[in-house]
Amino acid sequence: MQIGDFIFEDFELNARKQVLGSRDTTGKYFVKIEIIHNPNKAQTLAQEYNIIKHLNNAGSLSCPTAHSFGSVETDALAEVLSDEPSRVVASTNTERLDYIIQDFVPDDDGYSLADLYLSMLEQKSLGIYQGDLKPANLR
Repeated sequence: MQIGDFIFEDFELNARKQVLGSRDTTGKYFVKIEIIHNPNKAQTLAQEYNIIKHLNNAGSLSCPTAHSFGSVETDALAEVLSDEPSRVVASTNTERLDYIIQDFVPDDDGYSLADLYLSMLEQKSLGIYQGDLKPANLR
């Protein structure tokens, strides 16, 4: 599926079935599509995009580059998905779903506590505090 200037394939649902993700065909970019807003998250996807752009504009080294924010038609997305993701997307009863396209950051267990600490200090100095620290949120 083409989203903006990028082509994405092989979308996967997260464990809670609230977000779809996919790498583009070059492997350099990642799209995150919010199907249902997680009520436990303080920020919407639009707010998350604004935070990432704030960090990017401030020169943060510990944050991926966000390239675009927008929305896709729910029906068009459901058509290109496999069975379960298609059913989940179709059940939203909304016309459009928001997305963020950003650099793909591979999941790497090679981070250290010092890396985490320095990233937190850098982002905190730029006015951002990540309150949901867990292995799934570290890349």
